[in-house]
Amino acid sequence: MTGSPRIPGARAPLKDLKTGAEYTYSTSSVGGTRAVKHLVATYAWQLRAAPETTTGHLPVVEIGARSYKHADRKRGTIYNPIFVGVDWVPASAVLDKSGTEAAKPPAEMPVFPDYRTPKDKSKARARRATL
Repeated sequence: MTGSPRIPGARAPLKDLKTGAEYTYSTSSVGGTRAVKHLVATYAWQLRAAPETTTGHLPVVEIGARSYKHADRKRGTIYNPIFVGVDWVPASAVLDKSGTEAAKPPAEMPVFPDYRTPKDKSKARARRATL
C-alpha cells in the first residue's frame, strides 16, 4: 500500500447562528458518514442547479435522527443522524472575514439532558473503565 492510510469517517464544521458557537461534527460510523456525504452531495447538486441563488451562500441545516429495526434482533433499534436543509444564508453572515477573533462561546456551556437508562449508564462506565 502506498501513500497515507485512509482514515474512515467524516467531519463537518457547524456554527450556531444564534450564539456564534462553532462545532465540528465528527463521526466514524457508517450512518454518520453517509449523512455527511449526503449533505455534501446535496449542497454540490444545489450549487450546480441554481448557481445564481446559491453562489456565496452556505446551507443552514438541522440535525435530526432516523431509526430502523436491525435484522438481528439483538442489536435492536439503530439510530442514524440526518441533516435537513432548512435555508441558505450568505457566507459573510457565517464566516468572520474582519480579521478579528471569532465569536467565543459562552463561558457556561449548556448542559444537555442524559436520557440513558441507569443500566445503559453503568454499561458506559464499565466500558470506560476497561479502556
